Amino acid sequence: MTELNRTPVPATLVAIDIAKHRHEVLIEAAGHQRRRRLTILS
Repeated sequence: MTELNRTPVPATLVAIDIAKHRHEVLIEAAGHQRRRRLTILS
């Protein structure tokens, strides 16, 4: 079973998608409405 862990409120969340031709990074900082998305070519 999966254990549920709460994320602290002032956390910065980062998601990384690694692919063959390009990598995508999504950054969401606490207290900001906007997300940053970065694309990095391999």
